[in-house]
Amino acid sequence: PDEIFHAEILLSGLGAIMDVAVAIAVSLSEIVTKRPEVTFRELFRSGREIGYDIMGTMINVLLFVFGCGLIPMCVIRMNNSVRFMTIIKLHIPCELCRFFIESIGIVLAIPVSILITSVMMKLTIRKVKKTC
Repeated sequence: PDEIFHAEILLSGLGAIMDVAVAIAVSLSEIVTKRPEVTFRELFRSGREIGYDIMGTMINVLLFVFGCGLIPMCVIRMNNSVRFMTIIKLHIPCELCRFFIESIGIVLAIPVSILITSVMMKLTIRKVKKTC
């Protein structure tokens, strides 16, 4: 059961992290396409603002998914004669743990994706300028 729990955390967390990273990369790419003279600092700040907006919505989505997943899980377990207090003591902490780990992953993915995308976009612009 431990390995299945860890795999579930990784798979569900990676989906949310990938969504955040791609959204930031596409947004920063569009900024550089429209304004190639943008400085690295401006690009990084824009990415940070975009990341803050995305972070709020993604964590809210995770929270609602957490809540929606609890309802059928509680109903199924209670139909199988599992006491409500047992569900609260044993199963809800696991779900909360998953939510917090995924949220931390999203928060950490934002600056990493901003930095990598900003560096790559600015290097690409420099290469294009040198070849022209």
